[in-house]
Amino acid sequence: ATMLLDTLDYNAHVSGLDALWAGLPLVTMAGANMARRCGASFLRTQYVPELLARTPQEYISLSVKLATDPPTLQRVRRKVEEERLTGRLFDTQQWVNEFEVMLRAMWEVAAAN
Repeated sequence: ATMLLDTLDYNAHVSGLDALWAGLPLVTMAGANMARRCGASFLRTQYVPELLARTPQEYISLSVKLATDPPTLQRVRRKVEEERLTGRLFDTQQWVNEFEVMLRAMWEVAAAN
């Protein structure tokens, strides 16, 4: 596969994460509800917002550019691959740390009442 073109009515969710983990660019466009914003959230968290289209025309243009411009596609793929190893999206230890802080805060609030 060269890239994942996200569906606009209901974003990729787990398949989007799988694509990013595999180093594939995910081209998406944020919508009005949570199910239509997951891909955008993934891209922002992984620091590749250049794959986030703002309009349907930009979504098409970006997809065509990546499909027809191998140097641009390779540059974007390298960035996606690098962020997979260094970015927050797949940083499990950071997620665990933040989750533990949240659980402690909830316990302290519950214990205080």
